[in-house]
Amino acid sequence: MKARSNRGDSTDGTREPEPQAGDEDEAGFESVMRPIPPDPAGDGSDPPLAENASSPPAQQRLDRLMHHAERVPESDSVRDEPTEVAVEQTAPAEVAVEQTAPAEAAVEQTAPAEVADAQGNVSPERSTKQTGITPVRPSADAILLQRWWIVLLGAVAIGAITFAVSKAVPATYTSSSEVVVLVSGTDVDATTLGANNLADQYAQVVDSTQVLSMAAKLLKPPSDIPSSAISGGAVAAQNLVSIQATAPSPQLARARAAAVADAFVNFVTQQVSSQATDYQQTTSAQLRPIGIEITKIQAQLNRSGAPATSAKSLELQQTLDTLLAERATAQASIAQTAVAGRPSVQLTSAAGLGSQTAPKPTLYALVGLIVGLLIVARLVVLTSARRATTWSNQNDLT
Repeated sequence: MKARSNRGDSTDGTREPEPQAGDEDEAGFESVMRPIPPDPAGDGSDPPLAENASSPPAQQRLDRLMHHAERVPESDSVRDEPTEVAVEQTAPAEVAVEQTAPAEAAVEQTAPAEVADAQGNVSPERSTKQTGITPVRPSADAILLQRWWIVLLGAVAIGAITFAVSKAVPATYTSSSEVVVLVSGTDVDATTLGANNLADQYAQVVDSTQVLSMAAKLLKPPSDIPSSAISGGAVAAQNLVSIQATAPSPQLARARAAAVADAFVNFVTQQVSSQATDYQQTTSAQLRPIGIEITKIQAQLNRSGAPATSAKSLELQQTLDTLLAERATAQASIAQTAVAGRPSVQLTSAAGLGSQTAPKPTLYALVGLIVGLLIVARLVVLTSARRATTWSNQNDLT
């Protein structure tokens, strides 16, 4: 704080000239640095100013003012200091106001991006740090609604490829025939149960080597039939045997099914006849001792020359009649048993023209379309979600 000398009049009534700037500074500092005389009275009163003819009146007034300034209480000076500090502290606030300018500029920089979004140019590459908004990953439903045409095109393409490949595969035709198994007898339940069991057993020999070799001879022209082309099985656990034959053409499939069915019937008939013959031979062996005894008795009657009315002849004749009756009864029983339990097979459904069983292009194309919808939809959702995640990670890094 600079001290300025007061303007005043000289003692002689003339106006004292105003000091210049450089003169005032030199004179003022010299007068301030001049020692002040001590207070002789010690009561704080102004010391008497020495009359010095060489000191101008202005200088004397300046000295008096400086003396009063030194006597100002310390509390007054301290009370004034906070005001000056408060004034000085306003400077950072002004600086802070000035520092808000970059933030406003940053807000202005984000304005074009927000305008672009409002216009519909949504870009997932916008940085979270620029917008301050965390990007939300779209749901699977939203992705499928937005890219439904991609899913549809992909599924149709898969279905079309499946149809084309199926049409290129060689076709397979199947023809079938049925044979019924019968068992004669008086007990209906027993014969039905026996026929069902025999049908299940006979079905296992449909593709046997014996049947296929007989069927190959029945074909015109004769040709081998692979076992993989023939299959057989009982129909619903009944006394029906189904015979199926496959071939590259419908005519060949029908010929194979018919030949195998005929061969199967012949084979089963032969097997049944053979079993009946074996049974008769077995039972005849059991009756052989009776026949031998009958032959002996007849020989004795012929050699004896005794009259037929003699007691010995009557006894031999009675024994012979008994043996003959027993043998006849046993043979009748054997014949009846062989006929009653003898099974038979008959062709009930002849083979028809073969129908295509594989491939089925329409069915395969429909299945390919459905599977394609699921696969392409899944791929679209995964690709979109992964792309959104990649963009978000790149934006976070930037």
